Amino acid sequence: MFYKAVRLILWVFFKILFRFKRVGQENIPAEGPVIIASNHVSYLDPIIVAIASPRPVSFMAKAELFRKPLLGRAISKLNAFPVQREKADVDAIKAALRVLRKGEVLGLFPEGTRIRNGSLGEAEPGVARLAMKSGAVVVPMAIKGTFHAFPGKPIRALVGKPLFPHHSENPKEDAEQFAKETMRAIRNLISQEEKK
Repeated sequence: MFYKAVRLILWVFFKILFRFKRVGQENIPAEGPVIIASNHVSYLDPIIVAIASPRPVSFMAKAELFRKPLLGRAISKLNAFPVQREKADVDAIKAALRVLRKGEVLGLFPEGTRIRNGSLGEAEPGVARLAMKSGAVVVPMAIKGTFHAFPGKPIRALVGKPLFPHHSENPKEDAEQFAKETMRAIRNLISQEEKK
């Protein structure tokens, strides 16, 4: 209930202030485990992923945020769970897999961090590995307009067709290839929008 109420308020806020528009949300499967994989250039991006998805989205959030009592409680109620970003956080990976194995939606940023110059970075293999372990599909999303967000400037969430992870005798190579495929899909969504 709390998640739905906050999501609705944010959707209205972004619609009025930033003329928010989502395109292709029908590409997010109505059920089953899904990873929404998006580019990441702004602190606003997790909000945009959440309001662009017709289903509730869970996120990893840096552990420091959970140490602030009010903020920590609020983001926990908004389906966030902590990740220690300076190391391979096994607990965060287990939490992500629990979300997916329950057939829910996980929002992730394949680049692993915010890209501060507004461009696209290289994908880490984490999204691919989670998809391969959980059986989730990966839905690429390109966010436009959050890098230099200001009122009146439109923000767009462009949702692509689901991608299905590869499985062969070489899981490491599969993960690397699928990570590249995911970023290629995000790049193509951005290019298509820029041509309009």
